Amino acid sequence: MNNASDLIQFATFLVVIIFTMLLLNLIIKYAPKLKLVDIPNHRSSHKTPTPRGGGLAIILSLLLALIIAWTTGNISISIKSFFVYLSVIILMMILGYISDIIYIPVVIRLIFQIAIAAIAVLTLPIAQEFSLIFFSISGWLLSLLFIIWLVTNINYFNFMDGLNGFSGFQAITASFVLLYLGHIILNDLITNTATFLILALVVFLNHNLKGRLFLGDVGSYTIGFLIILLSLFDARLIIPVALTFSWFIFDATITILRRIVCHQAWCQSHRSHFYQRANIIGYSHQQVSLIGLVFFLIFSALGITYFYTEDLLLIFLALMICSCLACIIKKKEITIKENKS
Repeated sequence: MNNASDLIQFATFLVVIIFTMLLLNLIIKYAPKLKLVDIPNHRSSHKTPTPRGGGLAIILSLLLALIIAWTTGNISISIKSFFVYLSVIILMMILGYISDIIYIPVVIRLIFQIAIAAIAVLTLPIAQEFSLIFFSISGWLLSLLFIIWLVTNINYFNFMDGLNGFSGFQAITASFVLLYLGHIILNDLITNTATFLILALVVFLNHNLKGRLFLGDVGSYTIGFLIILLSLFDARLIIPVALTFSWFIFDATITILRRIVCHQAWCQSHRSHFYQRANIIGYSHQQVSLIGLVFFLIFSALGITYFYTEDLLLIFLALMICSCLACIIKKKEITIKENKS
């Protein structure tokens, strides 16, 4: 029986890889007809029209693999919860795809994101209590905080998706953390979803690192939502996964606050995130993404360590690392300006 199960699981992995490859090639080929071509402007980090919507292939492959895994017994979750799980992923994918092809006002986007997050939080078997230091949260307040946390990270992931490989590396490292911790807590929904995401992302990165294809909103919305949603299934995973996203959370938060203080429209496209500024001052997409990968791995290690120790100093350490990186980028900017003057 175990051999049969292992064979089915291996076949599912192959399905993810092959299906993702086929879909990505189709998206690249038919991007103009699908209205999935990103035209560069003064805020873009790329210079030529490039297909976007690579996330569509990732999510469709993930959905197919999840259905196979559930129907073959590799995912043990009730039919109601599994239907809701698939539904919220599909709804977020649709919202992201529509956002890729037409402009959706910020308020409308937020309303739909909140609605989808609320469906997930109020319907799925997620954590019912969250404790930190000396206080504990439960009930409607916890549900509200989870919805806000989901929506915040959906948009943070979207804000940080601007350089080849950058978001892909972050998604893979976060998925590996979920895969490892999912095994520890014996949650097969988390382990299967994380594994399928990793396989699809590896195939995607083969195109993305070469600048042939972007995730698009369909990818950044859904992947950001999905990774954070999985962390909510067990309260012990919330801080570890958040630590894995340390740089995304730090960079997006500081940038938004700075733009608000400077009376700039925080929700409009721009190139003022620290990772974008690193690219502007001379680091290539590949250099920024590879440096990012190194730190994503460091933050992932901090997250896993927190899972075992619950040492709050690890959160402080992550904040200090992010602050130092931001200072290095800022100092480099100042040096370049002084040399030019």
